[in-house]
Amino acid sequence: MPVVFYSTADPASANIASCLKGKFGFAGQGRVSVGEMQLPAFANGEIFLVELDCPLYAADFLGDFPPGDLFVFASKHRSEQGKPCYTVHAPGNWGEGASLGGSPNELQLTSARALQEFFERLKGNEMPVFREATHHGPTSLRSPSVFVELGSGEDEWGERRLAEPVAKAIVEGCNSFTSRNDKVALGFGGTHYCSAFESLPYAFSHVASKHVLDSMDAGMVKQAIEKTEEPVEKAFLDWKGCNKQQRDKLVAAFEENGLEWERV
Repeated sequence: MPVVFYSTADPASANIASCLKGKFGFAGQGRVSVGEMQLPAFANGEIFLVELDCPLYAADFLGDFPPGDLFVFASKHRSEQGKPCYTVHAPGNWGEGASLGGSPNELQLTSARALQEFFERLKGNEMPVFREATHHGPTSLRSPSVFVELGSGEDEWGERRLAEPVAKAIVEGCNSFTSRNDKVALGFGGTHYCSAFESLPYAFSHVASKHVLDSMDAGMVKQAIEKTEEPVEKAFLDWKGCNKQQRDKLVAAFEENGLEWERV
């Protein structure tokens, strides 16, 4: 059972949820208990939609939520450039910083094939879609989790015609991602938007951009493997997207974990 979470504190998230209810048939199902909380719930067939009132990145309390096939966080995306776009990414914190939810040095369990499914379903719409590196919380949930986002500013967050493709991708993707058989990989180096990995014939789960690589070690690489729902076959290293010290440390970490790797 896939579960989609949205937040009334997030204008893009609320907009996507409005589309799910108004155009894709999600009807009220009462409330679902999470600890002492009673959260409004909606459903369309086997897909549940659950309302939160906090930032989605701060939803680690959902560790008490009954496990599902997939948790999808319908979220806003914000960037300094403010470029209109859609984004998908796995949650997690590669280092000590955890200012946006989750725990330091903890990655959330994710699904590479679900991420690839949403990424592909968002292609061809009015705005481009980007795969982002793993970042922010939550990090302690029991189900594979992904963020599917509408960005990158207020003009886009509140625009219904831009939210509808996200709602459509979520519904169709939740119903179809389990049928995929992609080869699965991890990505290391390069920019936050993972451009070096886009043309490779792999579905990517966790990706670490160059700005977090100084603190990378074999333990975090091992965690990235273990926090991927599907078997990880390979790691790709953006050779020019990191320095020699970072490359040497990563290659040693791959070899310690018995992980095949390839330079890009």
